[in-house]
Amino acid sequence: MPGKLRFKVGDKVQANTGEFVDGTVIALWDDGNTYHIEFQDDEKTNVYAPIDVDTYVRHGVDQRLSAWRGS
Repeated sequence: MPGKLRFKVGDKVQANTGEFVDGTVIALWDDGNTYHIEFQDDEKTNVYAPIDVDTYVRHGVDQRLSAWRGS
């Protein structure tokens, strides 16, 4: 597998679908995509992040707030 990924299974992230949506990483390297993400919606919608960059997937709000606060 290529380089180390930023997120692991179970991490809360936001995936870009035209806007960033809260989700959880449910698998790594699934069908050639770096992340398989499940949204926290009623349908439990699933999407893929093809590469590990902030354009496609970024830390969830809680993680970004903690980093901003320095905690």
